[in-house]
Amino acid sequence: MNWRVVIQKLKCADWLTFAIVTIVIFLKNILFHYSCFGYLAFSSLWTAPVDFFAFYFAKLSPAVFIASFCFITRRKWWLVPVCLLLDLWLVADLIYFRANGFFLDIDTIAMAGNMDGFWSSVGAYINWSVYVIVATSILLFVYLVFVFKKKIADNTNNSWLGFAIGMSVVIVLGLFNWFCGYKNTKETSLGQDDGWKYNCITAVQNVESGNFQMFNWCVSQWVEAQSPMHFFPALAYSGIYRAYYHSNNDVELSESDKQKVTRFIRPQKPIAPSDNLIVIIGESFESWVVGLCDDIGENVAPNMTKYAYMDNTMYCSKIKCQVRSGSSGDGQMIINTGLLPISTGAACMTYGDNIYPNIAEKYIYSCVVNPCSDVWNQKQITEKYGYRNLLQMNTGSWQSGDSLAFTMAHEIVDSCLQPFSMQIITVTTHSPFDCGGRVNMHFPEEMPDNLRNYLNCMHYADSCIGVFLSRLERDSLLDNTTVVITGDHTIFKKSLLSEYQQFAQKYNYPIPAEESYCPLLILSPRIKENMKIDELCYQMDIYPTIINLVGEEGYSWKGFGVNLLDSVARHNRPITEQEAYILSDKIIRSNYFAEIKK
Repeated sequence: MNWRVVIQKLKCADWLTFAIVTIVIFLKNILFHYSCFGYLAFSSLWTAPVDFFAFYFAKLSPAVFIASFCFITRRKWWLVPVCLLLDLWLVADLIYFRANGFFLDIDTIAMAGNMDGFWSSVGAYINWSVYVIVATSILLFVYLVFVFKKKIADNTNNSWLGFAIGMSVVIVLGLFNWFCGYKNTKETSLGQDDGWKYNCITAVQNVESGNFQMFNWCVSQWVEAQSPMHFFPALAYSGIYRAYYHSNNDVELSESDKQKVTRFIRPQKPIAPSDNLIVIIGESFESWVVGLCDDIGENVAPNMTKYAYMDNTMYCSKIKCQVRSGSSGDGQMIINTGLLPISTGAACMTYGDNIYPNIAEKYIYSCVVNPCSDVWNQKQITEKYGYRNLLQMNTGSWQSGDSLAFTMAHEIVDSCLQPFSMQIITVTTHSPFDCGGRVNMHFPEEMPDNLRNYLNCMHYADSCIGVFLSRLERDSLLDNTTVVITGDHTIFKKSLLSEYQQFAQKYNYPIPAEESYCPLLILSPRIKENMKIDELCYQMDIYPTIINLVGEEGYSWKGFGVNLLDSVARHNRPITEQEAYILSDKIIRSNYFAEIKK
């Protein structure tokens, strides 16, 4: 073989650079997918070859598309900023997915201001794949320096033939993936497929028809089957269309929708609750922690565990987290109003001017104690949820936030008029899980640091709750006070739970493999026994359960969930979860409760 001829061809057509760039971007896509979903579909080569090639061609086509421009550009240094910008997108999307279980969209990007003061939490979700993704760009840069310094590749000649060949490959792969996406979407709709492969056209059609509640799910499924770079067309289209849709259309409930809503509204009676109400919303509380012990037998959450087994309490271990892109803001809204989040964005941000049903407005005195009141539009939304006061202590850092929050709460309890309603929000268990070294429990050395830090912070938050409850008990306030303890959302999504499984199985830790749940612990003189509920329940059930304990007849809005104290209601729900999402989205976007209040 005449190597001089080969090198001359490489110099003329830039095929070497094309191949290197294709491989680099293809690897980025593969690394992103594996880090998010934990598989590479190798076995499908012999079990389902069409799906195998669809999976890998989807990751290959955007790589070929970008690399093809090497043929028609004289200088190749543009590849470096392009790859670095691509890395920025992939890393941001990867971290967000690991933290929240779905991908970035226009609304979540617009809410980046909520990260002020919380940027350190990003580090908790960085793993090896982040470094490898960035390293591929660095290697590409090293390659470019080498080849052009040694003149292995020529940057003076353009090859429209090479560009045309590259684009032809992209078109062929695109048509193949379009066909597979359409085929699998159709099979999924007929119940003949597992549904992980999803067609982008279907996602766009959901947006086009105004059916926004499915968009994030569609995009998530589509990116899983395709490539994170394929997300851009759908993202851009949906953003433009949503902007047009919301600026040119008033969202109104149809008569049919209004009839559905009236099933959950009853005539309101002028009654004041006789019991006090304290709702403790624990940041990222997960129920599998309750009852867990470290290596020397010390309980991670001893106070929640203790009260879960006492009389006059109800403990539910499987509250399904129903938040969406609004995260903590969504969790707070579900608990306070019985509504579910909107399909895109966060209601507390976009619809902060709305009229909302709530559990607090019936009380003489009501307040929210929040160590981080500058996020999720707390100053406005607290009032909309019926609370008259928003109180934030001067913490200096969130590491001392829980202790100071409960100290302030107890001072308020000592001085305020009864009956009162109070909501206390914890913060220590927010990632990156730093309690300032106050707790150092004994766990196996192999435990992932992220998990170890979370459990230490959970122990600290639980100790703050325990001190507060002991004071209430000492002052006999538990005799006429309902205390609700729950989580605003879970923190470990599927990708992280999968990473923890090897450790969990080795040391017999009860870490769930697929989905984690929030705990719900209620202490109330109205509960005459110790109730344990281990069946699946929902966050939307918390609101109707609370109003049942503090004077249900005083509330016209009953919520989409059910009273968990009623076993018959738990097994005869008036509406499905998906129907509740859709109807709640319409209620919030139309500001329905402002209309009926007129």
